[in-house]
Amino acid sequence: MPEDVHPQIQTVLDTMAALNLPKFQAGSPSDARALMEGMADARRESLPPPHVAEVTNTTTGPGFGHGHGGDCGNRNRGRF
Repeated sequence: MPEDVHPQIQTVLDTMAALNLPKFQAGSPSDARALMEGMADARRESLPPPHVAEVTNTTTGPGFGHGHGGDCGNRNRGRF
């Protein structure tokens, strides 16, 4: 194991070893993704949902990322 592993990553690796989880490099990329999703699901189950103090709508109206009339693709053509 390299000596310059970040302490938080080392904690993850130690926890995975203690739980006898497979190493990321032991399987396919799909296996690694599934392992990460499983770990994320377990973490979400053990933590309370985040507190959201306020939600602010920052859109500026029609034409800013909203499709009106299906012409969004043509609106700025030739202007940039």
